[in-house]
Amino acid sequence: KIDDLTTSHIDQSESEKLAQIDLVTNLAELLADLLTMYNSIARAVRKNDAMRSRTPTLAI
Repeated sequence: KIDDLTTSHIDQSESEKLAQIDLVTNLAELLADLLTMYNSIARAVRKNDAMRSRTPTLAI
């Protein structure tokens, strides 16, 4: 019985470690995706600002 409990505890501990690794991996992938989206948006904003500065505005 004690061996079964020890093995069960080790399996649970290993399972928790794997779950934590999976969580950290998912968070890292999410962060990378968010940074990619941020960079794309920032690039589009800079491009839009550059086009606006080249386009003459009409004074009314």
